[in-house]
Amino acid sequence: MKDTAVVVFKYRSAHLKGGFPGNLDLSVTYKLTNQNEVILDYVATTDRPTVLNLTNHSYFNLTGCKMPVLNHIYAIEADSIASTDAEGIPTGILVSVKGTEFDFTSPQTIEERMRMMKKGYDTSYKLNKRPGALALAATVIEPVSGRVLKAYTTEPAMQFYIPNSNMDYLKGHGNKEYGRYYGFCLEMQHFPDSPNKPRFPTTVLLPGETYRQTTIYKFETLSE
Repeated sequence: MKDTAVVVFKYRSAHLKGGFPGNLDLSVTYKLTNQNEVILDYVATTDRPTVLNLTNHSYFNLTGCKMPVLNHIYAIEADSIASTDAEGIPTGILVSVKGTEFDFTSPQTIEERMRMMKKGYDTSYKLNKRPGALALAATVIEPVSGRVLKAYTTEPAMQFYIPNSNMDYLKGHGNKEYGRYYGFCLEMQHFPDSPNKPRFPTTVLLPGETYRQTTIYKFETLSE
């Protein structure tokens, strides 16, 4: 594609590595376009039935890491989340977000919510989209700079993650140190623990099938 920078990473996960059956051949293509998009295309095949649930765990901070992400405005295209047990494992039941601290059906900031919750977000959202369709999953705005991140995916769910712990163990560009609430993640994937939850979409990959996933992170400004 013209005006697009591309890099392809390939990996073979040998049979029973990590306990997973099958020789899994995986490629992830990263594309940077002149439309300010970072596009991730995943492709995988296996020679034995296995389970596969891939995602990207990049942290974002639209202040340029000058400030925490508490002032960001978040909107998530989802009406329900996967409920979890005391250990954070999904129960297999979806619950409505309406009227809760997980409701981002309209744009919301999170500072007050985080103070009331006394914990971060690590929540799997069921996206409002057709299975397999590439659709908008979330929009995040930093109101001071006017920076906007729009995230699209073909996956059925998105893990919204903002850790409560201090992030000073991470070093960034220019040896930058990060503090508490200095990053958020929009992780496109299937629901966690899907192999053990029959109500969730399957994550089984069979020989002869091809796993495909596309995620797009598109950067804009409020003036666009």
